[in-house]
Amino acid sequence: MYGDRHIDRKKKRKSGYILLLLCFAVVAFAAGVFIKLNSTGTQNAQEHEQARNTVSNGQSNTDADVSGDLSELETLTEGDSNDTDTVKSVKTEEVPAVSGEDSGTWIKIVKKEHRLYVVEGKDKIITSYPVSVGKNVGQKQKSGDCRTPEGKFSVQAIQSAKGWSHDFRDGKGVIPNAYGPWFIRLKTGWSGIGIHGTHDPKSIGKNVTEGCIRLHNEDLQELKEKFIKREMTVIIQ
Repeated sequence: MYGDRHIDRKKKRKSGYILLLLCFAVVAFAAGVFIKLNSTGTQNAQEHEQARNTVSNGQSNTDADVSGDLSELETLTEGDSNDTDTVKSVKTEEVPAVSGEDSGTWIKIVKKEHRLYVVEGKDKIITSYPVSVGKNVGQKQKSGDCRTPEGKFSVQAIQSAKGWSHDFRDGKGVIPNAYGPWFIRLKTGWSGIGIHGTHDPKSIGKNVTEGCIRLHNEDLQELKEKFIKREMTVIIQ
């Protein structure tokens, strides 16, 4: 009888130990799950914050790029309102380069005839256009002297002149679209000398410009589309 009670107490103690161990195991498992979940939540939060910062920085950089592009566009579309000899640089149309007379086609401008000739080879005239040249005759001596320079030059660039304005100091103020559709910039050693169109068709054939060569707008368009190439030889005499 006593032996049976002793065995029964041992069984109860053993069952208690097992139950206690199970409790410890459950608590440990629960603690592990909690720690893992907390760690995962923290990591997700950090990743979310990093992603938000990346987006924010990217937006800031984009804003800066757009601002820079706008500034550049404002510079590129700015016309000249002071002196034809200092026409500002605007968007340039890239065209194939040729070597002037070596290509067989070049430009000759005769100031006293008020004529621009497109010449092939040595002396074959393909076509010609009436032009206006500088108000004052003779070789150009200084910037602002309203003379068209004489010599052998070349085409430096073809630039869109749409929207360019200019004050010709004739009391009429700033004239919009003063240069026609194109400004064919010449490499003459002087700033701002070129072949361009006009807002005043009646001025063609006269000595009226500040140094540039001026054509009817339709003639300028044809000249540009059919003949003008970058580095093409231009002789003014």
